[in-house]
Amino acid sequence: MMRGAFVGSNAIYKACPDIFPKPIGWGQYESDPKAYFVLFNFVDIVAGVPDMHAYPRRLAEMHIQGIAPDGKYGFHVEVMCAFLPIYVEKHESWEEFYTKYMQHLFIAEKRAQSEPSTEMERLTRSLFDRIIPRLIRPLETGGREIKPRLLHSNLWDGNAGVHPETEEPSIFDPSCFYGHNEFDLGPWRCPRHKTGKPYIEEYHKSFAKSAPEEDHEGQLDQRYPETYEEWATSRGETICPMKGTIA
Repeated sequence: MMRGAFVGSNAIYKACPDIFPKPIGWGQYESDPKAYFVLFNFVDIVAGVPDMHAYPRRLAEMHIQGIAPDGKYGFHVEVMCAFLPIYVEKHESWEEFYTKYMQHLFIAEKRAQSEPSTEMERLTRSLFDRIIPRLIRPLETGGREIKPRLLHSNLWDGNAGVHPETEEPSIFDPSCFYGHNEFDLGPWRCPRHKTGKPYIEEYHKSFAKSAPEEDHEGQLDQRYPETYEEWATSRGETICPMKGTIA
C-alpha cells in the first residue's frame, strides 16, 4: 500500500511539482514489522476547493506531462484506494483496461454488500454490453486515439486544498494509474462537491475534449458521481447514476 502511494505520488510530483508535496520515501518500521510509512515534505495546506482557474490548469498540466512510459494503461506496482486494491494490470487498450477495472470493482462490491439485486445485475450487464462499447470504444476507433495519462483517480473535494502562501492548488492521497485523462474529471460532476461544470470547462481550455466530443457528457457520467472504488460501501449511489446513463 505504501509503496504504491509513494510511487504514484512521485510520478505526480515529477509531472507537476507545483500541485503536489515532494515525496521523500517509504518503508517499514524497525520497531513494528507490520507497520509501514510514506513520507512527504510538509505543506501547510488550507482546506477548501482551489481556485477555479488554477486548479484545472494544473491538473491538465499533470495529465499533459504524465504520459505512460510504456504506452500502456494500468500501473507497474500495486495500488490501493483506502483498503481496496484497485485493478492496475497493463493493457494496450483503454476499453480493455476499463472493462477489467470495472469488473474488479463489481466483484469487490459484491463481496462487501452481498448478492446484488435483480436491478443491479441488469444495470451491470447493460454497462458491459452496451455502455462501454458505445462510449469508451469510440475513443480509440475510427481514426481517433488517446494516450494513457497519469491519473490521481480520486479527486473529490477532500483530496484538494490551497497553499496558504502561494494560493496554488495542492492535491494529495492519490490512487495512481495511467488511463484516459478525463477519468479524473468524474468526481467534479458530483452534486455534493463544490467543483462542477465550470471547473471542467476551465480544464478543457488547457486540455481539449477527447473525440468524439458529442459523447463527452456520457463518458463523464460513467465516472459519476464520484470514484467507483467507493461503491463497495455505496450500492445506492451505484444504481442511480447507472440508471441515468443507461436510460
